[in-house]
Amino acid sequence: PGCASTPSLIRALRAPSDTETESESSQVSSRRAAVLAATLFPLVSAVANVGVSSHANAAAEIATSKQFAKDPSFYARWQYAQPSDIVPFVLATATAGDPQSVLTAMDEFGRYYPMYKLGDEKGAMLAKLVRDRNPIRCVEVGTFLGYSAIWTALQLSPGASLICVEFEQR
Repeated sequence: PGCASTPSLIRALRAPSDTETESESSQVSSRRAAVLAATLFPLVSAVANVGVSSHANAAAEIATSKQFAKDPSFYARWQYAQPSDIVPFVLATATAGDPQSVLTAMDEFGRYYPMYKLGDEKGAMLAKLVRDRNPIRCVEVGTFLGYSAIWTALQLSPGASLICVEFEQR
């Protein structure tokens, strides 16, 4: 209550350079927004909750928050302007032919850049559901980056199939 929202904080802290092109400015703004969102949101949330918990508890919440960026240089190495920007990171960090390492890479990227994906906790629930039901055929409508398709495929019995349907061609 009474705290500025993260987007307004980002706008207030944005200081464009006179030498940036419009495209560069957009990329820099996206990186800055991601860094600020990852670091300021937990801080603003903790400050808003100070009346409920002690300052020490608020500091502990910030330190253990999954939203708090571990390595700020990540944003310089791995930029994110569109969903397909995760692909170079996955190719560089996952082991070819190892679907679990692909999921791990996607989860790690998602810790820095919030993404529309199932997430490891819900992925485990989906995996249990698929194991328990033991389907012969599965259809996934709206595959996006394939995160839940990997979770599903890992649990299918030999001979079972998974068909993924995606509207976007990219």
